[in-house]
Amino acid sequence: MTLSMLDKNSDLVAPMVNQLAQLFVNESISSGKQQQENYTSLLEQKLQIAKENLRKANEEIKNFKQTHIIDLNKELNSKVTAIADLENKIETLQNTQKTIKLLLGKLDSQNDLKNNEKSYVYREMANQEIFANDPSMGILRQQLNDLEKRKDVLAGQYTETHPKVIEVSQQIDQTQNKIRKLAEKKQKEIKRDIQKYKQEQSSIKNSLKLLPSEQLKLAELSQKVQVANTIYSELLAKHQEAQITESVESGVVDILDPAIPPEHPINRDKKKKAAMGGFLAIFLSLGTAIILEFMDKSIKSTEDIKKYLKLPVIGTIPNVKFNEEHELNDADKIKKIDSQLVTYDYSPTPIGEAYRALRTKIMFSKSMGRIKTVVVTSFAPGDGKSFTCSNLAITLAQHKTNVLLVDADLRRGVLHNTFSVSKEPGVSNYLMGVVNFNEIVQETNVPNLYLASCGAMVPNPSELLGSMRLKRFIDEAKRRFDFIMFDTPPLNAATDSVVLGTQVDGLLIITRAEVTNRNVAKQKLDLFENVPVNIIGVVLNGAIQDMAHEGYSYYHY
Repeated sequence: MTLSMLDKNSDLVAPMVNQLAQLFVNESISSGKQQQENYTSLLEQKLQIAKENLRKANEEIKNFKQTHIIDLNKELNSKVTAIADLENKIETLQNTQKTIKLLLGKLDSQNDLKNNEKSYVYREMANQEIFANDPSMGILRQQLNDLEKRKDVLAGQYTETHPKVIEVSQQIDQTQNKIRKLAEKKQKEIKRDIQKYKQEQSSIKNSLKLLPSEQLKLAELSQKVQVANTIYSELLAKHQEAQITESVESGVVDILDPAIPPEHPINRDKKKKAAMGGFLAIFLSLGTAIILEFMDKSIKSTEDIKKYLKLPVIGTIPNVKFNEEHELNDADKIKKIDSQLVTYDYSPTPIGEAYRALRTKIMFSKSMGRIKTVVVTSFAPGDGKSFTCSNLAITLAQHKTNVLLVDADLRRGVLHNTFSVSKEPGVSNYLMGVVNFNEIVQETNVPNLYLASCGAMVPNPSELLGSMRLKRFIDEAKRRFDFIMFDTPPLNAATDSVVLGTQVDGLLIITRAEVTNRNVAKQKLDLFENVPVNIIGVVLNGAIQDMAHEGYSYYHY
């Protein structure tokens, strides 16, 4: 967004524009902070209740064991665990059932909802976590989003009675009705599932009734502890994520370049303009170059990174150009995607050597210490983050290292295309508890390199990446692999990399020469203030180098 102002008083223009921009920023920060504080406060209340329930449950079983010399065998423990798991499933389904019932009730209420309120209810309904893996709801959710955007455009051109507006409104109503029918159908499925889980739970409990009374009491207390512990762990993970988010996401609006007072009025006398134009024409070429250089805020070299970002540069990657001048069929697209793996064939090219040098720096640098898990991010899309991730992972695998490359960009993951593997099941499916670790790890055509793709699209990626299941995923990966690398969204799109960065050994930031804006970069680095993230360094991608003296033949794609 660009703000400008015309006024006769030159001393008044810049301060007023800056004040208006600052008011907008302050309002954004205040609104976002208030919402996050309310959410964190609510979690704190629930966490205290859960903590107290867990304490009471532990105290109760402790007192029981002190007065009764008894313990549960392996079979009884598994039954107690099964009861606790079923209890959690039932509680989750009941909460979803209540939410959908509440949303349906709003639609059925006597009070007529405004269009924006009605739209909000349907979006909330479609975004329920239980529909995350439902392809039908996913299609309807996207259709509704596209139709509402189209209606907004038409509303700026026509009145409500125009045929085009009426047509798209009818299409929105039809899509909303389909969403409602799916939600009502899901309510019936939830009811059946709850009944099924209760029957399973009852069956296990009945088998426990055959036990002596003391063992039965101990089993009940153990189940109570497990349920309380699960609830507390989930709330604790959400609370920790909320605290991190509260400290790093203060607002969604920033001022990149404040207004400065104009040196001259824009409407000058014509003769003066002509004289000035003639004078400027003499120095046009030189002046243009100087102005463009002055206005250019992009990072161009490793010196810029050290000067403006105050971070170490651990690698520079030469520029590679991909030819995209003609239309491609599906087979050609696969070849084009594969061509981005420039380190695949061990060729002694400058770019291959650059990645091998980066690999060596990460694996053996004493200043970094032992690095086994790394999050890779960038400041903005287009910096070559996924390109760098893929090729760095290949060079690590070529070093006889078992490498797991994880596509943690749950919004716009692309690594499954790069390596021509399945998108699902993937990381999101694992974090939702749908599949296990083995089901999402796929072999690639590169020996020793494995990929966990992003998985199904989900409405709450940040919450999933901050869950306890991600910690279990990392622990399991560290047991099986020598090196794990996470490809995460850019910092200007989401703060997933900040949350994930607190759970790994280091974070690597990718920049692109003449593309990455140093002002944006400096502001995004503020996200890491007061957050325990180890930034191991920056890689300058797309560096302009003189290839003539490198001693290698070089080729372009």
